[in-house]
Amino acid sequence: IIALAGQMNAQFTIINQQFNRLAAQTSNSCILVFNHLLPVGMGYQPLVKETPGSGIGLAVQLNPPWKPTSPTVGNPTPSAALGQVPPFHNVNINSYHHRDILRFIKFYNDSFGIVFGDEL
Repeated sequence: IIALAGQMNAQFTIINQQFNRLAAQTSNSCILVFNHLLPVGMGYQPLVKETPGSGIGLAVQLNPPWKPTSPTVGNPTPSAALGQVPPFHNVNINSYHHRDILRFIKFYNDSFGIVFGDEL
């Protein structure tokens, strides 16, 4: 019975993680529609985190070797929970620099299709 309870608990944990990811994806679908309807120049609402874990490995891989890794990118920090938005989001997306993009990659645990050598 104890082994069965342990298996059920593990399955419930997986189901809960899948539900949280689905909830984040659903939120992002709504946010994308909302942002699409905004007039040009209005501040976009940031997407929520969909992928568990930290993207520090992705961010460090995309940082050119000749550019020092920013402490906000290279330092391991606890990863955000699914459904959270980055606290450093700026509605002026034109103000983002290389290190800001790397911070987003680290936060979202997503490279957004960016590969080493792309201009950021």
